[in-house]
Amino acid sequence: MPDGRERFIRQLENAARRVEVTAPAEAVMLFHRAALRLRNIDGPVPDTDVDEALGSVAEELREPKQDLIRRILREWLEANAFAGAAGD
Repeated sequence: MPDGRERFIRQLENAARRVEVTAPAEAVMLFHRAALRLRNIDGPVPDTDVDEALGSVAEELREPKQDLIRRILREWLEANAFAGAAGD
């Protein structure tokens, strides 16, 4: 089953393919959702398999996924002598 992001991408693609018959209300709703998702992007969007792995680890650690991603990046930067770039 596709995740919410993949499902939304498919909805946008389907609406684009049938734009001449897409109800204006449906198009408006999709545009609003797209704008909201773009506005709320907080960092890179990983591939689906990476996203699933991050979600599993975050769930296991009982930590929000975005916090886990920040911690992984910070630790990688520190381990590779980029400590100043980590923002600490």
